[in-house]
Amino acid sequence: MRLWLAPCVEALTRKAPAVLFSSARVPKTTGSRALALRSRLSELASRASLEVAPGAVPLADLSRGQLVYVTMVKTSVAHFDDVERAVAACSERGVVAIPHVPASRL
Repeated sequence: MRLWLAPCVEALTRKAPAVLFSSARVPKTTGSRALALRSRLSELASRASLEVAPGAVPLADLSRGQLVYVTMVKTSVAHFDDVERAVAACSERGVVAIPHVPASRL
C-alpha cells in the first residue's frame, strides 16, 4: 500500500459505514469484519487517484512516476501561479502532476 494511503485506510477502517459491505460477504465477528473492511478499502485505494492542494503537496510521500492531480479551484492569478509552482516541484521529483479544474468551474 502506498505510504500516504495507510492513514486513510486506517481511519476508514474505524469509521466506515456498514453499507460498504454486502451482508453475505462479511463475517459477523468484529475482528473478521474489520479485516474484510481493511481488505476492501485497500483494494479501492489501489485504484484511487490523489488530489492535492497547491500549497500542501506531500512531496516526501510521493514516488517517482506517481500521478497526482493539483487542484485549481480558485480563479485568481496568484492561485494559478501556486498551481504552476506545485506542478513544477512535482515534476522536479519525477512525480506526474496534472492541474485539475473541477467541472463545476466550466
